Amino acid sequence: MLHCLEEGVAILFFYVLFSALPDETAKLIVCVAYKAVRLTDIPRSQRASSVKTTGIKHAPKERNSLVKVVAEELVKKNYVNIIEDKNNVSRDDIEMLKPI
Repeated sequence: MLHCLEEGVAILFFYVLFSALPDETAKLIVCVAYKAVRLTDIPRSQRASSVKTTGIKHAPKERNSLVKVVAEELVKKNYVNIIEDKNNVSRDDIEMLKPI
């Protein structure tokens, strides 16, 4: 199945599948970055603009996969910082370093 996909898409697929950031942590990072209470409070257009801001080349269409990839990029590009352990994070453990 993977041989049919383009190389970049296959790499992104494995990145999303085996990423070290838990789903709940990724959701919290994106919510804190956009100052939202829930993930559903962030409009689709704003999530799409975060793909452009972070420079993601091949963004997944599915919302949860997109959130996870965007959260990883926000941490990698120093938009946010996780103070405590990545596996057990609350909103207080996520620090905004620069605005999106």
